Amino acid sequence: MTFRPLPLVWRRLALCALLGLMGIAFWAALQPQLAPSGLYGFDKLVHAGAFGLLTLLGILASASRRAAVLAVLAVFALGAAIEVAQSFVPGREASLSDLAGDAVGIALGIMTIRLGHRAIQRARRARHGIVTQPAAFASLPE
Repeated sequence: MTFRPLPLVWRRLALCALLGLMGIAFWAALQPQLAPSGLYGFDKLVHAGAFGLLTLLGILASASRRAAVLAVLAVFALGAAIEVAQSFVPGREASLSDLAGDAVGIALGIMTIRLGHRAIQRARRARHGIVTQPAAFASLPE
């Protein structure tokens, strides 16, 4: 799959949103009174959603495949840094399960980008009259 970066203005906007939300996430993670409820795994959903969004923004802000990989690694490093920092905050605790929730969110963010890219490619092909058969059906007789 080829990497197609967004136009510069959109990448800059995504980068500003990414950096702002990373700062907010780090600040909020260190506030004892803002700890999400662990009831029914709700806190893991918060972790997955937040880190999925950060991953989407990181990839959208990237100008190359290498930059996208570095952005994803930076988002994961933020999750790890938050967990380490929380171990020093009264009322908060470091948790590998929270880091796992972050990783699930990162994976979902990557999958969302990949699926969106494929949908855009299919739409472009259809617009230009290029009909392709899914690989799974290529070997079936007509």
